[in-house]
Amino acid sequence: MADKAKPVPVLHPKNQTPLLVQAIAEFIVAQAADPSSIPPFVYKGIGTVEEWVKGIDPARQLNVVVDKLSGEAVAARYLTRSFGTPARWLCAGDAYLSSSVDEWLSVTAETVFNNVPALLRQMVAFDDHLQMRTFVVGHAMTLADLNLWSMITTNLNVYKANKQHFPHVDRLYNFLADEPILAKLGRQYATTTAQAAEPKKQKEKKSSFVPLKNNPVMGKVMTRFPPEPSGYLHIGHAKALVLNAFYADQYKGQLRIFDDTNPSKEKVEFEESILEDLATMGIEVDKKFHSYTSQHFDTILKYCDTLIREGKAFCDSQSQEVQKEQRYKREPSPLRDTPVEENLRLWDLMQKGEGEGLNCVVRLKIDPSNNNGSLRDPAIYRCVVDTPHNRTGDKYKVYPLYDFACPIVDSVEGVTHALRSQEYHEHNPLYEFVLQLLKLRFVQIEDFSRLNFQYALLSKRKLQWFVDEGYVSGWDSPAFPTIRGMIRRGLTVAALKSFMTDQGSSKSEVNMDMKHLWARNRTQIDPVAPRHMAVEDEFKVKLTLTNGPSTAAAVVVAKHPKNKDLGEHALVIADQLWLEGEDAALISENEVTLMGWGNCVVKKIERDGDRVAALTGEFNPEGDFKSTKLKVAWVPDVPDAVPVEVQEFDVLITKSKLEKEDKFEDFVNKKIVYSSMYLGSPTLRTAPKGETLQLQRRGYFKVDSALQEGKDSKAAVLIHVPDGHGKYVLSTAFSRAKGL
Repeated sequence: MADKAKPVPVLHPKNQTPLLVQAIAEFIVAQAADPSSIPPFVYKGIGTVEEWVKGIDPARQLNVVVDKLSGEAVAARYLTRSFGTPARWLCAGDAYLSSSVDEWLSVTAETVFNNVPALLRQMVAFDDHLQMRTFVVGHAMTLADLNLWSMITTNLNVYKANKQHFPHVDRLYNFLADEPILAKLGRQYATTTAQAAEPKKQKEKKSSFVPLKNNPVMGKVMTRFPPEPSGYLHIGHAKALVLNAFYADQYKGQLRIFDDTNPSKEKVEFEESILEDLATMGIEVDKKFHSYTSQHFDTILKYCDTLIREGKAFCDSQSQEVQKEQRYKREPSPLRDTPVEENLRLWDLMQKGEGEGLNCVVRLKIDPSNNNGSLRDPAIYRCVVDTPHNRTGDKYKVYPLYDFACPIVDSVEGVTHALRSQEYHEHNPLYEFVLQLLKLRFVQIEDFSRLNFQYALLSKRKLQWFVDEGYVSGWDSPAFPTIRGMIRRGLTVAALKSFMTDQGSSKSEVNMDMKHLWARNRTQIDPVAPRHMAVEDEFKVKLTLTNGPSTAAAVVVAKHPKNKDLGEHALVIADQLWLEGEDAALISENEVTLMGWGNCVVKKIERDGDRVAALTGEFNPEGDFKSTKLKVAWVPDVPDAVPVEVQEFDVLITKSKLEKEDKFEDFVNKKIVYSSMYLGSPTLRTAPKGETLQLQRRGYFKVDSALQEGKDSKAAVLIHVPDGHGKYVLSTAFSRAKGL
């Protein structure tokens, strides 16, 4: 008689039995009238069930061959139907409940294993479903419950870090985890996982994203990204953009964009640039969700008018400075109790842009002495008559302030979750007050931290100053932290999105070193950057090979030593080569390696004082590059060598973090751009604009403009791409200036 089946405790998912399959097998054996009648089985790979009959008496072998059943849920169903109790585990006999089990089994542990966003998305769905239920389906444990237990157990650390958001799931999981069979399997899984872990214990990374509040409904979530078109998007915006797009995608919802409440700052140029940057980031927004606050100006105007008529708002003609001082001292405006009729008269003049109305703002009556400054009778409307709005022209003379317009537009347009950076946290009560005052639909606020970088400015007003003062060439300057500026400098969209995704919805304020972003970028560009060589023109040194080819020839080499898919290019070789001056200074009369070609034995070194002036040597085709200590970049002295301008960019300000009392003008870096002329290998002749490449022993560069030949010939321009190391292998104009 065959022994009782004992599934081996193993680690999912590496060619071992998933927990869901182990669990149902254990229950089947435990509940069988004759456990010996249950054949052992072998589960090979992820999603493949193979030969259930191994080791069974031929007289009792199954008459079915199962060598390809995909998915652990399928395997679990097969076991149940073949040997278990389908009526219990699959609710067989009840079409509705059976279909419900199938629906919840469609979410399998293998789908969400190590996929944090997918796991959290499914936990939200399970938690909403379990609010009024004891079990996932019906009134007893089914495969759907085992599936939930398996999903959590195989992602336990991530789940523990987020379980406070899933109280109903947590209740059921604790109940299941106490069941003896599941408790045993859970312990075995934990032990096996620990044994399979690397010797160096790594801290489990918590999810960067927390689930949205207020029971979000799949397919109904709407977020919004409302940048004011008063400048180009910067990397601070990138975090907000990635967050909003992430949640809209994870909940299969929608993303809305744009705010345009301030005509004095907004330009069509900026609006168009925002749409272009969204496309660059690979974030698609349906045109019907290109929403503008200006589309709701009439609605917002009517709300303001109603508030004035109801005595809940008043017109204040005092100067901005006086109002600011009164708010600081928590004193009410002397005009707070102006009669409604007088407020309506001033409001009418404001809308016409005439007379006394030009000096007024409309303020809400809330609480002049409130501890929260944003609630001390805030202004909600002001006059702007000298600047046409970029969408509505001169139609309006009054415009709503952001704190009043934002909650109205969010509610009217169907936004369910307003993601706001921590800088707006103090204004959240005002946002909620406006919704309640106007009896508008509730919108859930979700806070996240503002992203700050050392030696960087993310204020559009301050960045505009750098443009106006001529410190940079424009908003797309590689020195700027704008999305297009950093992409021009060599940052990849993949690295930017990955980095911002890792920041997630954290509320912790940090002042990050930009090197972390560039280090992430290096992992993206290094595997695909073709290798070239160039030497700095001012300091190059001639090497003459006495046995080199008298006529220029070529050797074909891979563009990338570890990525053959990039193809090959021809290195031009000659008997006259240019080397880096610093490399030449390190050479003694011995063998060195000419990168990409072979070895050379230096026979003679000519000096001009302390400087190496020229070198003479012999090419050694039999030389072993592993035996040399010095590997040098070189460029053939041929007409096809490429003139190259290399540009490097320093920080905008000289202080890592500006304090509130600091004037940024006092810390402006007077020298931002460093330029040097190089002579490049002929392989650079075909390097196209926009390509990121590596100059051997120099680092990574992005082609800002390709070589132009002919009557208006221009050197190729390469922009240095930081790599996160913060150091240079060889000195450059930048590193020499910095003493690096």
